[in-house]
Formats: sequence, structure tokens, C-alpha cells
Amino acid sequence: MAPTCPSQNTQAVDQSSFWSSGDLNWDGHRIGWAIAGGCAALTVLISLVSVLQHCRNYNKPNEQRQVLRVLYMPPVYAVISFFSYRFFRSYTYYSLVESAYEVSFVVLAVFLSKA
Repeated sequence: MAPTCPSQNTQAVDQSSFWSSGDLNWDGHRIGWAIAGGCAALTVLISLVSVLQHCRNYNKPNEQRQVLRVLYMPPVYAVISFFSYRFFRSYTYYSLVESAYEVSFVVLAVFLSKA
């Protein structure tokens, strides 16, 4: 019989809802879930305000266009990180989406900066 690798990530963790039967169940995973969700929401809010301020005061298009491209990155990473933590068994797929976004963003930023 061929040797096999040990199976990881098999611990039973309830991934249903945060509120279980109307009660808060503050185990380690849900505390991390709340912290990750709060930080992701804060990141999206701060980035949204910054983007709106740059769009409202669009005085230097060549510079601010690049700044806006950079400001779109943190919310995407924050949301993907939150989903990776929330649905940790599907982390591989979220990591793939994150890597594809990063590669396409960098390539587009390089080509669009020449325009």
C-alpha cells in the first residue's frame, strides 16, 4: 500500500451562521470571524471615502488616475481575506481569485500607465 499524506483541515467547525439559535456563541473561530469582518468593512469604508474624495477633486488626472487604481486594491484584498477566513475550506479558490486579480491588475496598470 502506498503511503499517504495526513489529512488536514478535517476538524468539525460549524460554519453556519454567526447567530446560532438567537444566542451568540463566541468560540475562537467566530471571534476571528467578527474581527476579520469588522476590519474588512472598515477597509472598504475608508477606501470608498478616499476614492470619492479623489474623484470629487480630480485636478491632476495623470497622478490621480494611478492613485485611484491603487485605492481599489485594499477593498478587494480585504473582502477576499474575509471570505477566506469565513469559508476556510474553500481558501484555495479565494487565493486563486486573489492571485488572478493581482496579476491582471499589475499588467493593466503597467499598460494603462503608458496611455
